[in-house]
Amino acid sequence: MYWKRGKPAQTSAAQTVAFLMRQVGGRSYLIQEAVPLAKYKGRPYDLRVAVQRGQTGQWQMTGMVGKVAAKGSHVTNVAKGGRAKGCERLFRHSGLPVAATKRDVRQASLKIAAFLGRKLPHLADLGLDMGVDRNGRVKFIEMNCRDQRYSFKLAGMRSAFYETYRTPLAYAKFLTKANLSSRKK
Repeated sequence: MYWKRGKPAQTSAAQTVAFLMRQVGGRSYLIQEAVPLAKYKGRPYDLRVAVQRGQTGQWQMTGMVGKVAAKGSHVTNVAKGGRAKGCERLFRHSGLPVAATKRDVRQASLKIAAFLGRKLPHLADLGLDMGVDRNGRVKFIEMNCRDQRYSFKLAGMRSAFYETYRTPLAYAKFLTKANLSSRKK
């Protein structure tokens, strides 16, 4: 299946392989699995989760906001017509347990950040796009190193919006203190 002019269209396996061979040739690509996202009023949504290092140097979730696709679209990006909404509202509408789903998304996001932080030690500020499928299973979609924080503001989450700016500054202060104390030794 593929999307053409905002609508899904069917194709055979052989047609798909032939199309991909024409497009890709011998180059290597990573193909992302389609995630049957939970829906809000018939529209798919995903989540932007701000995960940052703060004043202790540890990863923490600073905020979580939903992004709902525009009518007739499967793309949730706010810049492409999607709408920012509070995740509690989205989970309730989807019949998902709010507290448990938030906990599961938070735990998965922190594990992803910790893993990435071990591979990239100076990483400190992430915007993770996370999905929740119709059964409440959490899916990692993508990582953004330069998080666009405006979804929090658009959803009326001013506290989370400002916290996403304060937290990296607290981490910078933590690093400065750690650097100064290591120089004194």
